[in-house]
Amino acid sequence: MSTIRIYLSKQSHPKNADKHFNLKNPSNVSAKTLCLTILHSDSAKLVLPTSKMPSISSLHSYLSIHPVYIALALIFVTSISPLDAVNNNGFSAKNVIDSRLLTQKIGTNRTITVDISGKGDFKSVQAAIDSVPEGNSNWIVVHLRKGVYREKVYIPPNKPYIFLRGNGKGKSAIVWSHSSVDNYESATFKVEAPNFIAFGISFKNEAPTGIAYTSQNQSVAALVGADKAAFYHCAFFSTHNTLFDYKGRHYYDACYIQGSIDFIFGRAQSIFHVSAAHFNIQLRTPFSVSGLHLCYKIENLATPHALVEYQCIKSKSTKNLKQLNCELFVIGDKRIEIRGSVTAQNRHNASENSGFVFIKGKVYGIGDVHLGRAKGAHSRVVFANTYLSNTIVPQGWTNWSYAGNTENLYQAEYKCHGPGSASNNRAPWSKQLSDKEAAPFLSIDFINGKEWLPAWL
Repeated sequence: MSTIRIYLSKQSHPKNADKHFNLKNPSNVSAKTLCLTILHSDSAKLVLPTSKMPSISSLHSYLSIHPVYIALALIFVTSISPLDAVNNNGFSAKNVIDSRLLTQKIGTNRTITVDISGKGDFKSVQAAIDSVPEGNSNWIVVHLRKGVYREKVYIPPNKPYIFLRGNGKGKSAIVWSHSSVDNYESATFKVEAPNFIAFGISFKNEAPTGIAYTSQNQSVAALVGADKAAFYHCAFFSTHNTLFDYKGRHYYDACYIQGSIDFIFGRAQSIFHVSAAHFNIQLRTPFSVSGLHLCYKIENLATPHALVEYQCIKSKSTKNLKQLNCELFVIGDKRIEIRGSVTAQNRHNASENSGFVFIKGKVYGIGDVHLGRAKGAHSRVVFANTYLSNTIVPQGWTNWSYAGNTENLYQAEYKCHGPGSASNNRAPWSKQLSDKEAAPFLSIDFINGKEWLPAWL
Protein backbone atom coordinates (compact mmCIF):
# COMPACT_ATOMS: atom_id res chain seq x y z
CA MET A 1 0.00 0.00 0.00
CA SER A 2 1.26 3.45 -0.80
CA THR A 3 0.84 6.55 1.31
CA ILE A 4 0.53 10.24 0.69
CA ARG A 5 1.52 12.56 3.50
CA ILE A 6 0.68 16.23 3.51
CA TYR A 7 2.32 19.04 5.42
CA LEU A 8 2.64 22.78 5.15
CA SER A 9 5.81 24.87 5.08
CA LYS A 10 6.37 28.62 5.30
CA GLN A 11 8.17 30.05 2.31
CA SER A 12 9.32 33.39 3.73
CA HIS A 13 12.73 31.77 4.07
CA PRO A 14 13.84 28.29 2.99
CA LYS A 15 15.30 27.43 6.38
CA ASN A 16 11.96 27.69 8.18
CA ALA A 17 10.75 24.51 9.79
CA ASP A 18 7.84 22.58 8.36
CA LYS A 19 4.43 22.88 10.00
CA HIS A 20 1.73 20.25 10.12
CA PHE A 21 -1.54 20.93 8.38
CA ASN A 22 -4.95 19.40 9.01
CA LEU A 23 -7.02 19.29 5.86
CA LYS A 24 -10.20 19.06 7.96
CA ASN A 25 -9.50 22.47 9.45
CA PRO A 26 -8.27 24.77 6.65
CA SER A 27 -9.06 27.85 8.74
CA ASN A 28 -5.71 27.46 10.49
CA VAL A 29 -3.98 28.57 7.28
CA SER A 30 -3.52 32.32 7.52
CA ALA A 31 -0.02 33.42 6.47
CA LYS A 32 0.28 34.85 2.97
CA THR A 33 3.56 33.10 2.25
CA LEU A 34 2.53 29.51 2.66
CA CYS A 35 3.19 26.60 0.38
CA LEU A 36 1.51 23.24 0.27
CA THR A 37 3.70 20.24 -0.30
CA ILE A 38 2.55 16.65 -0.61
CA LEU A 39 5.42 14.31 -0.04
CA HIS A 40 6.76 11.28 1.73
CA SER A 41 7.74 12.54 5.18
CA ASP A 42 8.35 10.54 8.34
CA SER A 43 7.25 13.49 10.48
CA ALA A 44 3.99 14.32 8.73
CA LYS A 45 0.81 13.93 10.76
CA LEU A 46 -1.71 13.43 8.02
CA VAL A 47 -1.54 10.11 6.20
CA LEU A 48 -3.93 9.23 3.40
CA PRO A 49 -3.60 5.52 2.55
CA THR A 50 -4.20 4.59 -1.07
CA SER A 51 -3.90 1.41 -3.05
CA LYS A 52 -2.77 3.37 -6.06
CA MET A 53 -1.91 6.91 -6.98
CA PRO A 54 -5.09 9.03 -7.04
CA SER A 55 -5.91 10.98 -10.14
CA ILE A 56 -5.65 14.75 -10.20
CA SER A 57 -9.44 14.96 -10.21
CA SER A 58 -9.72 12.94 -7.01
CA LEU A 59 -6.82 14.79 -5.38
CA HIS A 60 -8.19 18.26 -5.90
CA SER A 61 -10.91 17.72 -3.31
CA TYR A 62 -8.13 17.43 -0.73
CA LEU A 63 -6.68 20.73 -1.81
CA SER A 64 -9.55 23.17 -1.38
CA ILE A 65 -7.57 25.28 1.00
CA HIS A 66 -7.13 28.96 1.73
CA PRO A 67 -5.69 31.45 0.72
CA VAL A 68 -5.19 31.88 -3.02
CA TYR A 69 -1.42 31.71 -2.55
CA ILE A 70 -1.63 27.98 -1.85
CA ALA A 71 -1.00 25.89 -4.94
CA LEU A 72 -0.83 22.23 -5.70
CA ALA A 73 2.31 20.25 -5.17
CA LEU A 74 2.20 16.58 -5.86
CA ILE A 75 4.10 13.38 -5.34
CA PHE A 76 3.36 9.72 -5.25
CA VAL A 77 5.09 6.94 -3.41
CA THR A 78 4.77 3.23 -3.84
CA SER A 79 6.95 0.43 -2.61
CA ILE A 80 10.59 1.49 -2.44
CA SER A 81 11.78 -1.98 -3.31
CA PRO A 82 13.00 -2.98 -5.78
CA LEU A 83 14.50 0.27 -7.04
CA ASP A 84 15.97 -0.57 -10.38
CA ALA A 85 15.18 2.26 -12.75
CA VAL A 86 18.09 4.26 -14.10
CA ASN A 87 17.63 7.26 -16.33
CA ASN A 88 19.82 8.36 -19.21
CA ASN A 89 22.00 10.45 -16.92
CA GLY A 90 22.86 7.54 -14.67
CA PHE A 91 20.91 8.85 -11.67
CA SER A 92 19.19 5.81 -10.28
CA ALA A 93 15.66 5.69 -8.96
CA LYS A 94 17.37 4.50 -5.81
CA ASN A 95 17.84 8.20 -5.17
CA VAL A 96 14.78 8.16 -2.92
CA ILE A 97 16.14 10.03 0.04
CA ASP A 98 14.79 10.04 3.56
CA SER A 99 16.49 9.31 6.86
CA ARG A 100 14.74 5.99 7.35
CA LEU A 101 15.83 4.68 3.97
CA LEU A 102 19.41 5.80 4.54
CA THR A 103 19.47 4.09 7.92
CA GLN A 104 18.17 0.89 6.35
CA LYS A 105 20.67 1.05 3.50
CA ILE A 106 23.75 1.43 5.66
CA GLY A 107 22.65 -1.41 7.93
CA THR A 108 23.51 0.23 11.23
CA ASN A 109 22.49 -1.33 14.52
CA ARG A 110 23.85 1.37 16.86
CA THR A 111 22.47 4.83 17.53
CA ILE A 112 24.00 7.46 19.81
CA THR A 113 21.52 10.14 20.86
CA VAL A 114 22.49 13.76 21.45
CA ASP A 115 19.99 15.88 23.36
CA ILE A 116 20.78 19.40 24.50
CA SER A 117 18.43 18.98 27.47
CA GLY A 118 20.38 16.00 28.76
CA LYS A 119 17.80 13.34 27.91
CA GLY A 120 20.08 11.50 25.48
CA ASP A 121 23.41 9.70 25.67
CA PHE A 122 25.27 13.01 25.38
CA LYS A 123 24.50 16.72 25.59
CA SER A 124 27.10 17.78 23.01
CA VAL A 125 27.77 16.60 19.48
CA GLN A 126 31.53 16.47 19.98
CA ALA A 127 31.16 14.23 23.04
CA ALA A 128 29.15 11.80 20.92
CA ILE A 129 31.79 11.85 18.17
CA ASP A 130 34.54 11.28 20.74
CA SER A 131 32.74 8.14 21.91
CA VAL A 132 33.03 6.51 18.47
CA PRO A 133 35.98 4.10 18.55
CA GLU A 134 39.03 4.84 16.43
CA GLY A 135 39.20 2.67 13.33
CA ASN A 136 35.44 2.17 13.42
CA SER A 137 34.31 -0.07 10.53
CA ASN A 138 30.54 -0.21 11.07
CA TRP A 139 28.02 2.54 10.49
CA ILE A 140 27.01 4.40 13.64
CA VAL A 141 24.11 6.85 13.74
CA VAL A 142 24.66 9.98 15.82
CA HIS A 143 21.17 11.40 16.21
CA LEU A 144 20.91 15.12 16.97
CA ARG A 145 17.55 15.81 18.53
CA LYS A 146 15.93 19.20 18.03
CA GLY A 147 18.07 22.05 19.29
CA VAL A 148 20.87 24.51 18.59
CA TYR A 149 24.21 22.95 19.52
CA ARG A 150 26.60 25.84 20.10
CA GLU A 151 29.97 24.20 19.66
CA LYS A 152 32.66 23.37 17.16
CA VAL A 153 32.55 19.79 15.91
CA TYR A 154 35.42 17.81 14.42
CA ILE A 155 35.30 14.28 12.98
CA PRO A 156 38.93 13.12 12.57
CA PRO A 157 40.20 10.81 9.80
CA ASN A 158 40.28 7.75 12.08
CA LYS A 159 36.51 7.77 12.76
CA PRO A 160 34.80 6.72 9.52
CA TYR A 161 31.26 5.42 9.00
CA ILE A 162 29.38 8.08 10.95
CA PHE A 163 25.83 9.03 10.00
CA LEU A 164 25.06 12.41 11.59
CA ARG A 165 21.28 12.55 11.56
CA GLY A 166 19.25 15.60 12.59
CA ASN A 167 15.55 16.25 12.94
CA GLY A 168 15.55 18.66 10.00
CA LYS A 169 17.63 21.60 8.87
CA GLY A 170 15.23 23.99 10.60
CA LYS A 171 15.31 21.97 13.80
CA SER A 172 18.81 20.60 14.45
CA ALA A 173 21.71 23.04 14.09
CA ILE A 174 25.44 23.18 14.86
CA VAL A 175 26.41 26.82 15.38
CA TRP A 176 29.58 28.71 16.31
CA SER A 177 31.12 32.13 15.70
CA HIS A 178 34.74 32.31 14.55
CA SER A 179 36.57 34.46 12.01
CA SER A 180 40.14 33.67 11.06
CA VAL A 181 42.79 34.16 8.41
CA ASP A 182 42.84 30.34 8.33
CA ASN A 183 39.79 28.74 6.73
CA TYR A 184 40.51 25.45 8.46
CA GLU A 185 40.61 27.01 11.91
CA SER A 186 37.46 29.09 11.44
CA ALA A 187 35.16 26.17 10.53
CA THR A 188 32.19 25.43 12.77
CA PHE A 189 32.06 21.84 11.52
CA LYS A 190 34.89 19.76 10.06
CA VAL A 191 34.79 16.19 8.79
CA GLU A 192 37.91 14.40 7.55
CA ALA A 193 36.78 10.81 8.05
CA PRO A 194 35.75 8.86 4.92
CA ASN A 195 32.28 7.38 4.50
CA PHE A 196 30.27 10.13 6.15
CA ILE A 197 26.59 11.06 5.89
CA ALA A 198 24.70 14.06 7.25
CA PHE A 199 20.94 14.42 7.06
CA GLY A 200 18.63 17.22 8.17
CA ILE A 201 21.15 19.51 9.90
CA SER A 202 22.05 23.20 9.65
CA PHE A 203 25.71 24.25 9.91
CA LYS A 204 26.29 27.90 10.72
CA ASN A 205 29.14 30.30 11.39
CA GLU A 206 27.76 33.40 13.08
CA ALA A 207 30.92 35.51 12.88
CA PRO A 208 30.07 39.23 12.57
CA THR A 209 29.67 40.55 9.05
CA GLY A 210 29.52 44.30 9.60
CA ILE A 211 33.26 44.83 9.98
CA ALA A 212 35.58 46.29 7.35
CA TYR A 213 36.79 43.63 4.96
CA THR A 214 40.14 42.10 5.84
CA SER A 215 41.72 38.72 5.31
CA GLN A 216 40.86 37.94 8.94
CA ASN A 217 37.12 37.50 8.48
CA GLN A 218 36.90 34.17 6.70
CA SER A 219 34.15 32.30 8.49
CA VAL A 220 33.61 28.73 7.31
CA ALA A 221 30.38 26.99 8.30
CA ALA A 222 31.52 23.51 7.23
CA LEU A 223 34.75 22.00 5.95
CA VAL A 224 34.39 18.71 4.08
CA GLY A 225 37.76 17.03 3.68
CA ALA A 226 36.47 13.47 3.69
CA ASP A 227 36.26 11.15 0.71
CA LYS A 228 32.82 9.66 0.08
CA ALA A 229 30.77 12.23 2.01
CA ALA A 230 27.08 12.90 1.40
CA PHE A 231 24.79 15.63 2.72
CA TYR A 232 21.01 15.31 2.40
CA HIS A 233 18.57 18.12 3.25
CA CYS A 234 21.19 20.16 5.07
CA ALA A 235 21.79 23.92 5.25
CA PHE A 236 24.99 25.96 5.42
CA PHE A 237 25.04 29.59 6.62
CA SER A 238 27.82 32.17 6.64
CA THR A 239 28.98 35.08 4.50
CA HIS A 240 32.64 34.67 3.60
CA ASN A 241 33.66 31.13 2.53
CA THR A 242 30.56 29.29 3.75
CA LEU A 243 31.25 25.76 2.49
CA PHE A 244 34.87 24.65 2.25
CA ASP A 245 34.45 21.74 -0.15
CA TYR A 246 38.05 20.86 0.47
CA LYS A 247 38.81 17.49 -1.13
CA GLY A 248 37.33 14.09 -1.87
CA ARG A 249 34.18 12.91 -3.63
CA HIS A 250 31.01 14.53 -2.30
CA TYR A 251 27.29 14.57 -2.95
CA TYR A 252 24.88 17.31 -1.81
CA ASP A 253 21.18 16.63 -2.18
CA ALA A 254 18.43 19.20 -1.58
CA CYS A 255 20.72 21.48 0.43
CA TYR A 256 20.51 25.23 1.09
CA ILE A 257 23.78 27.20 1.00
CA GLN A 258 23.95 30.90 1.87
CA GLY A 259 26.85 33.30 1.49
CA SER A 260 28.31 36.29 -0.35
CA ILE A 261 32.02 35.78 -1.08
CA ASP A 262 33.34 32.51 -2.56
CA PHE A 263 30.76 30.68 -0.53
CA ILE A 264 31.47 27.29 -2.11
CA PHE A 265 35.19 26.80 -2.53
CA GLY A 266 37.90 24.14 -2.54
CA ARG A 267 39.13 21.40 -4.85
CA ALA A 268 36.69 18.58 -4.17
CA GLN A 269 34.92 16.46 -6.78
CA SER A 270 31.28 17.21 -6.03
CA ILE A 271 27.73 17.10 -7.33
CA PHE A 272 25.03 19.42 -5.98
CA HIS A 273 21.84 17.73 -7.05
CA VAL A 274 18.05 17.60 -6.73
CA SER A 275 16.10 14.79 -5.12
CA ALA A 276 14.44 12.73 -7.85
CA ALA A 277 15.15 15.41 -10.44
CA HIS A 278 15.52 12.80 -13.14
CA PHE A 279 11.83 12.02 -13.45
CA ASN A 280 9.68 13.35 -16.25
CA ILE A 281 7.45 15.97 -14.64
CA GLN A 282 5.50 18.42 -16.76
CA LEU A 283 3.50 21.36 -15.48
CA ARG A 284 0.29 22.08 -17.32
CA THR A 285 -2.22 24.92 -17.33
CA PRO A 286 -3.34 26.07 -13.87
CA PHE A 287 -6.96 25.41 -13.03
CA SER A 288 -9.35 26.54 -10.31
CA VAL A 289 -10.41 24.07 -7.64
CA SER A 290 -13.08 26.29 -6.16
CA GLY A 291 -13.44 30.05 -6.25
CA LEU A 292 -10.04 31.67 -5.89
CA HIS A 293 -8.19 28.50 -4.99
CA LEU A 294 -5.36 27.95 -7.45
CA CYS A 295 -3.89 24.57 -8.29
CA TYR A 296 -1.76 23.05 -11.02
CA LYS A 297 -2.13 19.93 -13.07
CA ILE A 298 0.87 17.66 -13.24
CA GLU A 299 1.17 14.74 -15.60
CA ASN A 300 3.73 12.08 -16.50
CA LEU A 301 4.28 11.06 -12.91
CA ALA A 302 7.58 9.19 -12.93
CA THR A 303 8.15 5.52 -12.17
CA PRO A 304 6.23 3.54 -9.55
CA HIS A 305 9.36 3.21 -7.43
CA ALA A 306 10.19 6.80 -6.80
CA LEU A 307 9.77 9.86 -4.67
CA VAL A 308 9.16 13.24 -6.29
CA GLU A 309 8.98 16.48 -4.33
CA TYR A 310 7.58 19.74 -5.69
CA GLN A 311 6.45 22.99 -4.22
CA CYS A 312 4.89 26.22 -5.50
CA ILE A 313 4.93 29.71 -4.00
CA LYS A 314 2.64 32.73 -4.24
CA SER A 315 2.07 33.22 -7.94
CA LYS A 316 -0.33 32.48 -10.73
CA SER A 317 2.59 31.73 -12.99
CA THR A 318 3.63 28.18 -13.72
CA LYS A 319 7.22 29.40 -13.78
CA ASN A 320 7.26 29.40 -9.99
CA LEU A 321 6.79 25.67 -9.53
CA LYS A 322 9.98 24.59 -7.82
CA GLN A 323 11.52 21.32 -6.76
CA LEU A 324 13.04 20.86 -3.34
CA ASN A 325 16.57 21.23 -4.58
CA CYS A 326 20.00 22.58 -3.83
CA GLU A 327 19.51 26.32 -3.34
CA LEU A 328 22.26 28.93 -3.25
CA PHE A 329 21.26 32.20 -1.59
CA VAL A 330 23.42 35.28 -2.19
CA ILE A 331 23.84 38.00 0.43
CA GLY A 332 24.98 41.36 -0.94
CA ASP A 333 28.35 42.46 0.41
CA LYS A 334 29.44 46.05 -0.22
CA ARG A 335 32.60 45.91 1.88
CA ILE A 336 34.79 45.22 -1.12
CA GLU A 337 35.04 46.66 -4.60
CA ILE A 338 34.94 43.34 -6.43
CA ARG A 339 31.77 41.32 -6.66
CA GLY A 340 31.54 38.07 -4.77
CA SER A 341 31.31 34.66 -6.40
CA VAL A 342 29.16 31.64 -5.76
CA THR A 343 32.13 29.33 -6.35
CA ALA A 344 35.91 29.47 -6.17
CA GLN A 345 37.02 26.08 -7.44
CA ASN A 346 40.71 25.28 -7.00
CA ARG A 347 41.65 22.66 -9.59
CA HIS A 348 45.37 23.06 -10.33
CA ASN A 349 46.02 20.79 -13.32
CA ALA A 350 44.25 18.79 -16.00
CA SER A 351 45.01 15.45 -14.34
CA GLU A 352 42.87 16.28 -11.29
CA ASN A 353 39.34 14.86 -11.26
CA SER A 354 38.00 17.68 -9.12
CA GLY A 355 35.21 20.04 -10.06
CA PHE A 356 31.83 21.35 -8.90
CA VAL A 357 28.68 20.35 -10.78
CA PHE A 358 25.31 21.94 -10.00
CA ILE A 359 22.27 20.16 -11.43
CA LYS A 360 18.74 21.60 -11.36
CA GLY A 361 19.31 23.92 -8.46
CA LYS A 362 18.58 27.57 -7.90
CA VAL A 363 20.80 30.63 -7.42
CA TYR A 364 19.07 33.72 -6.06
CA GLY A 365 19.40 36.42 -3.42
CA ILE A 366 20.43 40.03 -2.84
CA GLY A 367 23.29 41.82 -4.60
CA ASP A 368 25.48 40.93 -7.58
CA VAL A 369 27.69 37.86 -7.88
CA HIS A 370 29.60 35.82 -10.44
CA LEU A 371 28.83 32.15 -10.85
CA GLY A 372 32.48 31.49 -10.17
CA ARG A 373 35.97 32.83 -10.05
CA ALA A 374 38.99 30.78 -11.00
CA LYS A 375 40.92 29.96 -7.85
CA GLY A 376 43.02 27.42 -9.74
CA ALA A 377 44.55 27.51 -13.22
CA HIS A 378 42.28 24.60 -14.27
CA SER A 379 39.22 25.61 -12.28
CA ARG A 380 36.20 23.50 -13.30
CA VAL A 381 32.57 24.42 -12.52
CA VAL A 382 29.40 23.46 -14.40
CA PHE A 383 25.88 24.76 -13.80
CA ALA A 384 23.31 22.58 -15.58
CA ASN A 385 19.54 23.10 -15.86
CA THR A 386 19.83 25.62 -13.04
CA TYR A 387 17.61 28.61 -12.33
CA LEU A 388 19.78 31.75 -12.29
CA SER A 389 18.17 34.91 -10.92
CA ASN A 390 19.20 38.44 -11.84
CA THR A 391 21.68 38.42 -8.98
CA ILE A 392 24.10 36.84 -11.50
CA VAL A 393 26.10 39.52 -13.32
CA PRO A 394 25.93 39.46 -17.16
CA GLN A 395 29.58 38.39 -17.49
CA GLY A 396 28.79 35.34 -15.38
CA TRP A 397 32.36 34.36 -14.63
CA THR A 398 35.68 35.89 -13.63
CA ASN A 399 39.17 34.56 -14.30
CA TRP A 400 40.45 36.39 -11.20
CA SER A 401 44.29 36.20 -11.28
CA TYR A 402 44.40 34.27 -14.56
CA ALA A 403 43.76 37.21 -16.87
CA GLY A 404 45.29 36.47 -20.26
CA ASN A 405 45.67 32.83 -19.30
CA THR A 406 42.18 31.40 -19.54
CA GLU A 407 42.61 28.53 -22.00
CA ASN A 408 42.64 25.93 -19.21
CA LEU A 409 39.61 27.21 -17.30
CA TYR A 410 36.39 25.20 -17.52
CA GLN A 411 33.60 27.56 -16.47
CA ALA A 412 30.48 26.26 -18.14
CA GLU A 413 26.69 26.29 -18.29
CA TYR A 414 24.17 23.91 -19.79
CA LYS A 415 20.53 24.75 -20.44
CA CYS A 416 20.23 27.13 -17.51
CA HIS A 417 17.20 29.38 -17.26
CA GLY A 418 16.02 32.51 -15.50
CA PRO A 419 16.88 36.22 -15.85
CA GLY A 420 20.54 35.64 -14.99
CA SER A 421 21.10 32.94 -17.61
CA ALA A 422 21.46 35.10 -20.74
CA SER A 423 24.65 34.07 -22.51
CA ASN A 424 25.19 37.00 -24.90
CA ASN A 425 27.46 38.93 -22.50
CA ARG A 426 29.18 35.98 -20.85
CA ALA A 427 32.95 35.93 -20.36
CA PRO A 428 34.51 34.90 -23.71
CA TRP A 429 36.35 31.91 -22.25
CA SER A 430 33.23 30.47 -20.58
CA LYS A 431 31.32 27.68 -22.28
CA GLN A 432 27.72 26.92 -23.22
CA LEU A 433 27.81 23.14 -23.40
CA SER A 434 26.25 20.88 -26.01
CA ASP A 435 24.39 17.74 -24.96
CA LYS A 436 27.47 15.65 -25.67
CA GLU A 437 29.80 17.96 -23.76
CA ALA A 438 27.47 18.10 -20.75
CA ALA A 439 26.82 14.35 -20.52
CA PRO A 440 29.86 13.40 -18.36
CA PHE A 441 28.89 15.99 -15.75
CA LEU A 442 25.23 14.99 -15.61
CA SER A 443 26.01 11.44 -14.53
CA ILE A 444 26.45 10.22 -10.98
CA ASP A 445 29.55 8.54 -12.39
CA PHE A 446 31.28 11.93 -12.19
CA ILE A 447 31.84 11.12 -8.51
CA ASN A 448 31.75 7.31 -8.91
CA GLY A 449 28.53 7.50 -6.92
CA LYS A 450 27.26 4.02 -7.71
CA GLU A 451 30.24 2.61 -5.84
CA TRP A 452 29.72 4.36 -2.50
CA LEU A 453 26.55 6.46 -2.14
CA PRO A 454 24.21 4.65 0.28
CA ALA A 455 21.14 5.45 -1.80
CA TRP A 456 22.67 3.52 -4.71
CA LEU A 457 24.00 0.52 -2.80
